[in-house]
Order: sequence, then C-alpha cells, then structure tokens
Amino acid sequence: MFEPRLLSMLPIAAMLVLAIACGGTPEEEPDPGPDSAPAEEGPVVAGPPVGVWNLIAIDGVPIPADVDVTLTIEAGGRVSGGSGCNRYTAAATFEGASIRVGPVAGTRMACPEPLMDLETNYLTTIDVVETFEADGDALRLLDGGGATRLEFRRASDEDAAA
Repeated sequence: MFEPRLLSMLPIAAMLVLAIACGGTPEEEPDPGPDSAPAEEGPVVAGPPVGVWNLIAIDGVPIPADVDVTLTIEAGGRVSGGSGCNRYTAAATFEGASIRVGPVAGTRMACPEPLMDLETNYLTTIDVVETFEADGDALRLLDGGGATRLEFRRASDEDAAA
C-alpha cells in the first residue's frame, strides 16, 4: 500500500517526467539567429504537388509539342490524366518526398505507333518512380537511384480546363 505522502507527490512526478520527455519549455530553446541556414537544401516538401501537370520529357528526351500527356494529382491520393492516346487513373501514396503510383488502369484505344510507344514508355516509367521534386512550376519524378525519369511543368488555367 502507498503512503499518503507518496500519493500526493505523483502529480508532481508525472509533470517532471513529461517536461523532461518534451525537452523543456520553448523559452529554454536557443534562438537560431538571423544567420542560421536551413538544415536541408533543395525543394521544400509540403505534401503532394496537387494540380495538373504537363509532361515535357521522359528520361531527358523532350516529348513532341503536339502530344498531350498530363498528370493530375489529387490531395486524396489519386492520380489521373491523359497518357498521349488514352486516359488513365491510379492510386498514389505520398509520404514526404516519396511517391508510389499504381496499379494503373486506363482505356485501351489504338493510336498511331509513335504515340503508342510514347504512351507505353510513360505508363511503364510512372510505375517505377519513387520520389518527387516540386519546385514552383516544375515537377520531377525520380527513380530509386535518384535519376529524373519524368519532367513536368504546371499546367496553365487554360491547359487544365482542356
């Protein structure tokens, strides 16, 4: 059985443990000052790059200007768009700068061979990307080795409405 004096000290002990676990109060934190640099360089990841994006290159090779390949990223974890000839949709998972897309489902209309090759290349490539970098109007999807596989630019309001 506990002694009454010990029981009265439990709330104080609990607060002390909580204060130690939380690292003290904010007033005890040192001020980094105006000369401190961010710990990390590169684009800031604040969640998925929601919006409509136009593909501009696959593996560094520009796609033809008359080909319309799009990626629409929704906040709820879905991606969709046009893959050149067909429409596609897929579940997507975003965690920090990582992205997992798939499985991809799409329509299956036949198109002229150069367009079908580009579409197949795009859908195969989006399946292997693992991270993304979003910087203003630019979006890059990278594979596990850090190579940029797909490059997009943010669609204008006119592009997104089409």
